[in-house]
Amino acid sequence: MQRLLIVVLLLLINLLTTMPAWAAAVRAVTTFGYSQGRNREGEVDGRYIVPAWHHPGGKSYSQPLVLSGRYLGLADWPSANEKVVAITAEADKMHAYVFPERPSFPAPHLKPTWTMQLSHITKSHPTLVEWQGQKLVFIGTESRYLDVFDLTNFERPKDLGARELPRATDIVSAPTAFTWHGHLLIAYTSGRTGDVYILVDPLLSEHPTQYCINLGEGRTSSSPAPVLNGQAFAVGLDQGPGDGKLYVLRFDDLFTEQDGRVVLKSNPSVYAREDLPSGLCASFAVSDDTNTMYFGDSRSHVYGYDVANRRFLWRNDAAAGLFSNRSPALTESMVIFPAGTRGAGGKLVAVDRQTGNTVWVKNFEAAAQTAPVVLTALGARGILEGGSNGWLA
Repeated sequence: MQRLLIVVLLLLINLLTTMPAWAAAVRAVTTFGYSQGRNREGEVDGRYIVPAWHHPGGKSYSQPLVLSGRYLGLADWPSANEKVVAITAEADKMHAYVFPERPSFPAPHLKPTWTMQLSHITKSHPTLVEWQGQKLVFIGTESRYLDVFDLTNFERPKDLGARELPRATDIVSAPTAFTWHGHLLIAYTSGRTGDVYILVDPLLSEHPTQYCINLGEGRTSSSPAPVLNGQAFAVGLDQGPGDGKLYVLRFDDLFTEQDGRVVLKSNPSVYAREDLPSGLCASFAVSDDTNTMYFGDSRSHVYGYDVANRRFLWRNDAAAGLFSNRSPALTESMVIFPAGTRGAGGKLVAVDRQTGNTVWVKNFEAAAQTAPVVLTALGARGILEGGSNGWLA
């Protein structure tokens, strides 16, 4: 997502409006994929998609956070309409915006409410984490630094500093937060290496404990997916077009607690490891019970995987052979998966969650460039997909 237009539309996907004022968000967006389950299913209460505002702040590859103003402690508008806040990552900065109370045409140029400097340009996605009364944002950068900000006082955000990872080169994934034995753990992948990092209690020190788990040759870029009720996470290893791995790591298999500290075991083990016919670089969508996940590899084989029993449920090859590095979306009955190479067209494939059978295929002249969004509004449901030609379908 390199165009300003796409950044604006992504905000509007999450907040449609009933004229003449913006409606409050039905469901907040707190990380990549809307929530840590990354199902990419949004619910709104309006009838129109209209431009809200624009800001020429530089390239953005990140999904913004969209949050309630009341949640952030902001007073309503004098009309009693709730304020809506977007937090974006653009180039090497993180911006916060308060939506105008009402739409206007043409869409106005909106200045940020505040701007925070990042350690480097970013292709990561911000993640909101609530911890001991604080509202924290973690975001990776195209470097060895993970940046942390405190938005508890929204009007006076704090830069809590960068956490350095000596082996990391490009933290493109969205960090994922877990609670284990009362400790806050932040898991994220490193980009151009086969490493997964776990940051332990990042607020206790400027130099908190961090552990590196090497999965082998290749690169990790998928955002860790919480499974098994948050006591484990899944991550992919991209080893090229002809080889990939799926890993599930359980915290009880990796760590022990000694004198109140989280310590890496001398012989940590892997909960599940599966070979794939192509690299796994995209992220996952997880069922509500966190026991099943859905994903596609870089050659567009789509999978359902039973985490609890460590077995594949099905594989769908309706778009096999096309390139994909995007995550699927979920409905109650379907997995929606995007595929396609720039210049060669693409597909959006709907797969039955239970059987793995193809429900329908939508062909595009352009590549399916973004992860799809399932949008429910006024009892109707649709799917939005961005193409490499700059259009939203």
